[in-house]
Amino acid sequence: MAKARFGAQIQELGEPAFKLENFSLWIRGWETDWTDNWIDITAHFSSLASSTLIAGTFALADDLYAGLIQFEDLHKSLKGKAVFESTEPGFKIELTAGLRGQLEFELTMSPGYWEEYRYETEIDQSYLPAAIEQLKTIAQTYPPSKRES
Repeated sequence: MAKARFGAQIQELGEPAFKLENFSLWIRGWETDWTDNWIDITAHFSSLASSTLIAGTFALADDLYAGLIQFEDLHKSLKGKAVFESTEPGFKIELTAGLRGQLEFELTMSPGYWEEYRYETEIDQSYLPAAIEQLKTIAQTYPPSKRES
């Protein structure tokens, strides 16, 4: 089973800071070698057929905040699309509102420029409030463009 592939590594990470469907994201802290607001992230997606794990400094705190704003807008209108993605290759979540209240969930994960994994499914709009609250909590700890030195 695919979930067992990274089981030990994932258990060591503890609870994810963000979880949506079968996608989990852990924030490991600010990147200490750079001066921008880059954060060190581990992300994982698992299904019955496959499992993808990526880790590194591929997202800015601004990326997570932009995802929060887009998710909030989608939740208010239930129309259009919300995109939550990292600056560098890493992850991209696209949620597109459907006619029956469902959301098309498309996830792309890239361990680098040379490789990409894509997953698609439908989720219910009821997932959005928890996702928004998780992103708000992350934004409080890792505010956009306000990295502490």
